[in-house]
Amino acid sequence: LKLQFLYLIGLHMTTTMDHVNGGALLAGTYRLQKRLATSAGTCYMGAHDATGEELLVKVFEKKALDWRGMARVQCEVEVLEKMGRLVDFLQSSAKVYVVASAPRGVPLCRLVGQLSADETRAVVEALVRSVSECHKLGVCHRNLRPHNCYYDPATRTVMLTDYSCAALFIDGCRFEARPAVLDAASAPELRAKGQYDGAPVDVFALGKIVQCLFTGCTSLPPDSCALTLALPADMQQLLAQLLALRPADRPALADVLASPYFTEYVLTRALSLCVDVESEGMTSEGSFLSCSANSSMSAQSPASSAAEDAVKSTRDAALSSM
Repeated sequence: LKLQFLYLIGLHMTTTMDHVNGGALLAGTYRLQKRLATSAGTCYMGAHDATGEELLVKVFEKKALDWRGMARVQCEVEVLEKMGRLVDFLQSSAKVYVVASAPRGVPLCRLVGQLSADETRAVVEALVRSVSECHKLGVCHRNLRPHNCYYDPATRTVMLTDYSCAALFIDGCRFEARPAVLDAASAPELRAKGQYDGAPVDVFALGKIVQCLFTGCTSLPPDSCALTLALPADMQQLLAQLLALRPADRPALADVLASPYFTEYVLTRALSLCVDVESEGMTSEGSFLSCSANSSMSAQSPASSAAEDAVKSTRDAALSSM
């Protein structure tokens, strides 16, 4: 069944060319522009030839894929479709092409050391929400790293990329297979034998990214790096939980968002806005609207100044390191 998957998903398949170069046009639709990286497959920045929409195109050589490789590509396609990122799935006699939407914004590795305390809090919250949404859709990423998480200052959201290690799961499901490459951001249970839960693996990696944002280190682990931002006491406590060695000791993402690091800031920010509104002589109706929790978080775009500047100058360079 694994070997036949390329022929079973007929809706996504279109015959295309066997030779791929920069500027090549796939199936008369997708223009390849720049090669970004090569691992199991080769990733290109591309664009829809008619609309100009930026896309990522991953190219796999069929002769290099055994049944495990075929299964890995199948899983990546299913995950992208689940996440709403899959654009097209094509094949030729020699190659498989996976076309996905390109990330918007700037990778977190380019924002490390550039953010204020409040900007960092906004980015961390957006990151937690993004990983939480991923889990709600039944996807465990298993490769969360600063260069795989893109912050979009326009929407104040984080988009995850690189689902090559991702897997689908349901509640109670446990994994046996491990990602091919383990590093300092990999949860301890990935180095041990036996089954493991997927969600706590992402929680641990998320903790490492947060640690990077506070230390200013782009390398992992950042434990020995000096702090570039004062680490609030509530974040110290939260980090200790995120990086707990035992998976069972790590918090659920809903509990992370309910931690004092976020909730006390929302309350303090709302009260601050109330004072500002009253000092400006606003009406009572205006004061109420300005002091709502939603308005307090959206009245100004945290991290926008640093992130917007970084988006323009570093996006292609960051994609090249994926």
